[in-house]
Amino acid sequence: MPVPKHIREELSQIIWKEADELDWIHLNIHEKSGQYKIWAKDERIGQILSRYMSVERVHPYIKDSLLKPYAKSKKLERDDVLELLGLGSKKVAQEYIKPLGFSLEDGKIICWGRALDWKIVLLSTFERAQERTSYEAFSVILTDSHGKFSSMKYQNIVQDASTKLGIESIHFTK
Repeated sequence: MPVPKHIREELSQIIWKEADELDWIHLNIHEKSGQYKIWAKDERIGQILSRYMSVERVHPYIKDSLLKPYAKSKKLERDDVLELLGLGSKKVAQEYIKPLGFSLEDGKIICWGRALDWKIVLLSTFERAQERTSYEAFSVILTDSHGKFSSMKYQNIVQDASTKLGIESIHFTK
């Protein structure tokens, strides 16, 4: 039996609020797994969901149906990136996935991803800029820059690699 829409929305509100309080995006896999178990047993969440599915399905349902949209809502989107870089009026010519990015009509290539994936993001930006002579490796945004990636030592390493690859600017965000 499917979970009624109003129930799913109520549960999403509870879980999203708690996820914000837990700083969900920065939790590691083990911390998230433990929290899924807590929510699955919680009378406000898991017990309600168990009315519509087997107990074994509650944990995966919370993860896939309630928290994937939450995680997606916290990621940078194209318009966020344009605003962050002060390029709000520029037109996007092509969008990229894995890692996320786009090219502007003027040939500027912009990519973003987690600081943990900095090598992939920088190399993808460089590679995409090589596709045409009119392209330019313009900017990289590295999100989730916490832990070692909040230190100047690591940011300088990434900045140095960025400069060597001809990327004009790099930004670290939390």
